[in-house]
Amino acid sequence: MGSNPLETTMAKIDKKRKKIEERIEFLENDMKLNLKQKVSNTAEISVSDYLTKIQDLRKQLNELK
Repeated sequence: MGSNPLETTMAKIDKKRKKIEERIEFLENDMKLNLKQKVSNTAEISVSDYLTKIQDLRKQLNELK
C-alpha cells in the first residue's frame, strides 16, 4: 500500500513548521546572549535585524497554519 499524499503533505508542513520554530528560538536566544555579553569593544548588535528576521519567520509560520 502507498502512503496517503495528504499525510505526506501534512508531514512536510509539520517539518517545515518545526524548523521555523527552531530558527525563531535560536534567533531569540542568540540576540539575548549577544546583548548580555556586549562590551564596549564588541561590534554593534543590530536588534532591529534580529527582530525583522524573527517577524518574517513568524509570518511564514502563521501562513502554514
